[in-house]
Formats: sequence, structure tokens, C-alpha cells
Amino acid sequence: MKKILTLTMLLTTFSMARAFSFSLDTPQGQRLYYTVLTANTVKVVAPGGSDGWDGYNDPQGRLTIPAAVTHDGTTYSVKAIDNSAFKDCDRITSVNVPASVTTIGALAFANDSAMTSLFIEEGLTNIDRLAFHMCSSLDTIQLPSTLTRIAMQAFYGTAYYRNADNWSASLVLAIGDWVVSVANTVAGEVLVPEHVTGIANNAFYGCRYMDGVELPENLRYIGEAAFQGCSELDTVRMRASVPPVLADDAFQGVNTAVKVPCGSLQVYQNAQYWNALTLVEATCPIAVEQVEQPAQLTVVAVADGVEVAHAEGCGMELYDMAGRCQVVVRTASERQLLRLPATGVYVLRLSDGRTAKVFYSK
Repeated sequence: MKKILTLTMLLTTFSMARAFSFSLDTPQGQRLYYTVLTANTVKVVAPGGSDGWDGYNDPQGRLTIPAAVTHDGTTYSVKAIDNSAFKDCDRITSVNVPASVTTIGALAFANDSAMTSLFIEEGLTNIDRLAFHMCSSLDTIQLPSTLTRIAMQAFYGTAYYRNADNWSASLVLAIGDWVVSVANTVAGEVLVPEHVTGIANNAFYGCRYMDGVELPENLRYIGEAAFQGCSELDTVRMRASVPPVLADDAFQGVNTAVKVPCGSLQVYQNAQYWNALTLVEATCPIAVEQVEQPAQLTVVAVADGVEVAHAEGCGMELYDMAGRCQVVVRTASERQLLRLPATGVYVLRLSDGRTAKVFYSK
């Protein structure tokens, strides 16, 4: 009986140490390890579980994660890269992540000091905390537009992070369309770049000298604790008429009203977590009855919008009658097409102060 128990314990210990369901070689000759998630999906894992790659040959050179693998006659889609999957693999020089992968786990590539480039195809939605933490040579990063979450310090300590040229004049660090960090010494008002669509978790955390922030029109996501600890923040201006997805603690500890665009107060008040904040509406644009059609400006309805002639160089904004901004053009061409979603009356405002009434019928 004692021998049987001992054998059972040894088998149990072996099964616990084996942190994967199967392993396969990539076309580049690197052996990767997988755990089955569902009947046809897997995640990439470290073979030794909590021991990482101890006792195994870790990948080296260019690492391309496959989109699908076949084992024992079953083809699996590769859906995730597990927590710490490639942590401390200091011989990996670049990483390509396929469109099938939706999540990169916490510490997935942390401390991979030889990695210089990261390319992620469209499809990934989540990068978890410290995923690329202290990848000290990583200076080329391509992120997909499908991202909806970047967790805290995902890229802290990378070469990209340490390069002063990647920080804006207002000390904002963006990677692709995401703000991932802001210097906690930043003071005054911060204007977030216009192309930004997401604010990473903890991006502005502890910016106690910042007293104002303006967030861009295309913003779609504001992450967990994004502005937590910004105790002096007394001005928050939203330019997005559609409320971005908001984490419940994004503005924790911030005691100021959030100014939303004209015509969008109700939709913000109905949006999750925004409705717990103090919201005020920005002053609406000039009323249509006050608009005077300027000379030397021609607005003509076309198939899918209106065409504005003789507006070269002007910026322009087009508002509907609820005061919602429908179109923004930073620098117009001589004949600028403004695409419109619906028929109706609009107000066109040019950056030189001119306004025009626009009638559009398809």
C-alpha cells in the first residue's frame, strides 16, 4: 500500500509540474507550449508553470506566435498568451502576435531584455498589467485599433518609454492611439493629442500638479484609475459627443465637474459610470437664426454630404441642430467634401469665425 501511495504522489507531482496540454514546433523551429481552453481554442503558456522556462529551451530570435495549431487531428485557434508565458526569455529579439490572439496576459513578456520590436495584428483587445515591463530594448511597437484595454505599466521601462522624443511637449506618452503614461510632474493644463482613442489604466495616476485636461473627440476608452490621485484637477473637458467607455474608478478622488459637448449631456447622463460624475454642458454654438451666409463661400449638396468651395486652409466644424458636432476638418481643401449621416439643417463654423447655414437633402 505504501508503494502504491508513493507512486500516486509522484504521478500527481509530475502532473502539477506539467503546465501545458501539448507542445509543437513553430516553422522557425521554436518549441511552444499550449493549454487547451475549449474544444477548439488554446493559450500559449510557460512550460514549467510558476517555474517559467526552467528546465526547458526558451525561444530565441524572432518569435512568431501561430494563429492556429493542429494536435492529434484537432485544429485549435490560438486565443491568448498566458500570464508570464515568456517572462525572462532574454533571447527573444522580436515578437509577432496574430489576429487570433485577443489577450496578452500579465507579465507575459516582462524582462525580455533583447526584444527590440513588437507587431500585433488587428484582433487583440486586452494587454494586461506589466505585459512588456522592463523590455529594455523594445523601441518599435505596433498596436492594433481593436484594443479596448491597456493595463497599468504595460510598457514601463521599455526603450520606447525611456526615449524623450516619444513624449509630447506636455509630457504625454502615446503608443499608437493610446496614452500609456503621463509624467507625474506635469503641471497646468494638458491637451491630449487628437488621434488618441484610449487612455490606459493609471495613465495619469498621481498627477497632483495637473489642473486641467482636454480629451479628444475620437476618445473611446478611459481605463481603470486613469486619473486617480489627480487632486488638483479642476477642469475636465470632453470633446467626444459619444461617451467613451469608462472604468468605474477612472476619476476616483477627482472633485470637479466634467464638461461635455453641447447637445450630449443627456447621453452622458445615461452612460454607465458617467452618470455618477458631476456633468455640465458646454456652451452651444451659434443658433441657426443668427447665422449669416458669408460671401465668397459656396455650399452645395452632393450625393453623400455637402461640398464647401473657397475654404482652402480653413478649419471647419459642422453641427446639427441639437448642437452635436458631426464633422471636424482641421485644414480644408479648396473644395472640401463634408460627409453627412442624415438630411437636415446644419451650422458650419469656420476657424476664421465665419458661419453658414447648411441645408442638406440626399
